[in-house]
Amino acid sequence: MMQVPAHFLPKRSFLIALLAVCVLFSSDLPAEGPQLQFSKVSNRGGIVDIVNAGDGSGRLFLVEQLGRILILENGEDIETPFLNIRSIVLAQDEQGLLSLAFAPDFGSSGFFYVWYTGKGGGMILARYKISEDPNIADPQSREVILIANQPFPNHNGGRLQFGPDGMLYLGLGDGGGSGDSQGNAQNLGTLLGKLIRIDVNPIHGTYDIPDDNPFKGSGTVRNEIWALGLRNPWRISFDSDTGDLFIADVGQDSTEEVNFQAANSTGSENYGWNTMEGSKCSVNGCNMAGLILPVSEYDHGLGCAITGGEIYRGKAYPNLVGMYLYGDYCSGNIWGLSRNGNQWSTQLLINSFFTIPTFGKGEDGSIYLSDISNGIYLISDGEVIPEGSQINAGHAGAWFYPPTSGQGQFIDIEPENQTMFLSWFTYTDAASANPTEQRWLTALGNYSGDTAVLDLHETLGGKFDDPQAVSTNKIGEVTVNFSDCEQGLMSYSIPAENLHGSFPMQRVISGSGNVCQARSLITVEAVDINAGMDGSWFDTNTSGQGFFIDAHPDPEGGNTIFVSWFTYGNATASGQRWLTALGSYAGSVAEIDVHETTGGSFDDPQTPTTTKVGTMSIDFSDCSNALLSYTLPADPAAGEIAITRVIAGAQALCEELDGSD
Repeated sequence: MMQVPAHFLPKRSFLIALLAVCVLFSSDLPAEGPQLQFSKVSNRGGIVDIVNAGDGSGRLFLVEQLGRILILENGEDIETPFLNIRSIVLAQDEQGLLSLAFAPDFGSSGFFYVWYTGKGGGMILARYKISEDPNIADPQSREVILIANQPFPNHNGGRLQFGPDGMLYLGLGDGGGSGDSQGNAQNLGTLLGKLIRIDVNPIHGTYDIPDDNPFKGSGTVRNEIWALGLRNPWRISFDSDTGDLFIADVGQDSTEEVNFQAANSTGSENYGWNTMEGSKCSVNGCNMAGLILPVSEYDHGLGCAITGGEIYRGKAYPNLVGMYLYGDYCSGNIWGLSRNGNQWSTQLLINSFFTIPTFGKGEDGSIYLSDISNGIYLISDGEVIPEGSQINAGHAGAWFYPPTSGQGQFIDIEPENQTMFLSWFTYTDAASANPTEQRWLTALGNYSGDTAVLDLHETLGGKFDDPQAVSTNKIGEVTVNFSDCEQGLMSYSIPAENLHGSFPMQRVISGSGNVCQARSLITVEAVDINAGMDGSWFDTNTSGQGFFIDAHPDPEGGNTIFVSWFTYGNATASGQRWLTALGSYAGSVAEIDVHETTGGSFDDPQTPTTTKVGTMSIDFSDCSNALLSYTLPADPAAGEIAITRVIAGAQALCEELDGSD
């Protein structure tokens, strides 16, 4: 990237000589604020962007300026590149492969986007797709989306970011040279010196202009423009919590700056270059009317070129939450920018002496930085604390993905052996022989930390409430990653049906994650229904079918219980079938209505139909046994089933929760 001033090199080389493979720095700054430390996670050098795919895999994708994208997975560098386009990339000085962004639906579409310098010197935005191997992209899938000609080899800008609106944002430099000699940053007839916003959904071919772009339909103005007045926006970042946008713009003679764009912006902001540099006029007697001033800036006594960073929204380090971390390429200084209402405050957190071309964020909210010649480092406030939500018995219960209401997952946890059992209530997909039929799948396996990797099975051949042999076959794999006690991401792969994808999930009963914490085994004497009864239950006489129970005690708002029954059709209606029941309970007994939901499609946002088909009661004799009675008049069917837990020992949470919820 930028050439490092010679006077920075001796002290940096001296520092690195004192470091081993893993480095932990502590700031000499006052102890009141965050105390940043850095743990080395990769030796890869020349990395100018760090990206996650948002697909539940937890992989980090490292963008090498020379033209390769490399993968860091589970702490290990994968030798085979994810993508190698060195043959079409011009990589020298500030040119090269500069950025990567994965489509919001990457888990199902496989599309991603890169920003690089072509052999002719122009900047190119291109779309690629993964191959059948999720760790290798298809280099032949390239589609050129946009070309921006560069009059000079510097100021290439460059960071691709999908906004919360699903649009692709890209900051372009002013074309290079010095002082914006061609006046590009204020010229609405060129993309140079602008922040652009485009819709790259492949249904549009290359791209489309969003209807709400501020200059759409404005004659000679480039309709892609979202904001203007930028010199060299080296790293833009969205706040994953608020949707706000931070733009770090590299200065010229004196000032480095951070610009801010609120999530409710309608575009057309003018950040001032080349009329201004930072908050000061760069020409005598400039007119500052209508120009947006930076929210933070520093002069060249503290560095030479800003590197925009990330907003921390993890959970491990409370002192960093909501803070925008950014640094300087030359000095290695790292600052934290915070907002309180309309007031901004900036704190110099550490003099790291790294040469920092980029920061990046992991899927779990962790923040990383690249030292251009020495590797990738995880940033922590003090000792490293794992991000994410460590799986425990409190994650048991009913989960779903709101756009596909009418289907969902039940999860049961056995902490002692770190076992997870998942049942997925869904439908056949549109391409199947019998589309939109009810279908349920089960998954079993182990978990570690915040992630479970489970084998996915399908069980067929049973009959409603009838003890007969069934067949169970493995059909794929499911990965479940929890970001906290109320939200997670489920990824699935069913190779034989060519079904692959991922979707976020949340609890059916909001707030039932209040027991999502580690608990020790407890001897239980009470039989009153409580959250400790959450999990999977079955009748040993009819293996291959069963029930999931999710209980949410709430003395003020009313106790709620949700049950899902995975079974089969009766003798006159073969095939898988699932029913749901929702209602209230008191003491050890729940009396609830039973419903059947039909008309959905596999992992597809459709409006299903839900109809009441009967009633159910459950009477718990203890934390591992209950009697379930049902009446389904339309079938007609009625009976009683003695049920017990699928995972013995999962009753550890079944205790009186008075005062502990």
